Amino acid sequence: MTLGASKLGMLVFAHIPPPHHGQSVMVESMIRGLKGSSVVLVRHVNARVSTDLADLGGFRLRKITALLGHCLAAITLRIRHGKMDLYYVPAPAKKSAILRDLFALSLLRPFFPDLILHWHAVGLGTWARGESPRIFKPAVDAFMRRWIKNLLAGARLSIVLTESNSDDCAVFEPHRIACIPNGLEDPCPGFDESTPNHRRDENLFRCLYLAHCTPQKGLFLTLDAILKANEILKEQGSPTRISLSVCGAFADEKTRQEFQARTIGIPESAVRYLGFISGTEKSAVMREHECLVSFSERETFGLNVAEGLAFGMIPCLTPLPAYRECFGETAVIAEDHCVTSLAKALITASRHASTPRDHREYFLSRFGESRFVSALEHELAFPADKTTDEKKRPSLAL
Repeated sequence: MTLGASKLGMLVFAHIPPPHHGQSVMVESMIRGLKGSSVVLVRHVNARVSTDLADLGGFRLRKITALLGHCLAAITLRIRHGKMDLYYVPAPAKKSAILRDLFALSLLRPFFPDLILHWHAVGLGTWARGESPRIFKPAVDAFMRRWIKNLLAGARLSIVLTESNSDDCAVFEPHRIACIPNGLEDPCPGFDESTPNHRRDENLFRCLYLAHCTPQKGLFLTLDAILKANEILKEQGSPTRISLSVCGAFADEKTRQEFQARTIGIPESAVRYLGFISGTEKSAVMREHECLVSFSERETFGLNVAEGLAFGMIPCLTPLPAYRECFGETAVIAEDHCVTSLAKALITASRHASTPRDHREYFLSRFGESRFVSALEHELAFPADKTTDEKKRPSLAL
């Protein structure tokens, strides 16, 4: 931690859109929110190495060159402006992401002994403790776990998005752990004028999938659950039908082809693919739907769910700890991940007595950008115990 014009100095080493995903959007929101802060002086290195969604997580030689350039830019800022904290978003438990962190942090930590970690992904701590399957070859995995633990050890502050994620970062022994749910700039400021407080069609329940089109995000689970829900409704003699709009980019061609094969013969009125959307087009699509569906396998928060709430949509979710913690009071959460349970949750959501105004108010009370930024400022300004800091600070030697 450093003082510059009575402010805390912090260098944000993280990328902002594009590519668009929850982490990059939230980093952009944080930088925007802290601009002009009386507490924190932010400098930013846009550490982007991927060009699009399909490029995320893949190995390319140019990525090493780009990452080296970003590290040199960060070190130059450190030399020019003096001591400051390093803000870093640790990797998920994936090989290429871990290698990226090892490369970047090995270069940066000697210049940035004070670390602020923002955990937008989970799984790294479980792997570092040796409690999940090996990621590298047996002879290398234990060494890599020690290396990453050393580089991430003793952070001045570790920020998690939900309390259920705290254990994952505890293995790195941060000085403090703070739980700050994500917040975002209101995506629907004209809610009262543009959003009806009732279903447009009592016999049609419109659901929206708004995420990267991957199996991990629940793309195929969502499709199967929608079809199963309509089957159940038909058997019950109900006139209600549930439709699905899919919005998002495909991460690879294999997933695109499987989606196309699975939707052959399904009318567009039941399932339609709209591609990646943003801006006014995205706002218009979100206003057309009553339900935000997120049947993801793993999440630390759910930025798309919070967006849906801002538009008055009822969330229908898988039973993840983070979802229960953040949205349990306003969402319909399935009993488990099986298709029948998810279908029943969709039917429950279609009959729910809550109104768009109820979900909108939940968003405003929990996930506004100003609330998020205020919580960040408070935690960043918290004075560190220097004795504890020195004790936990890594030697950077294996």
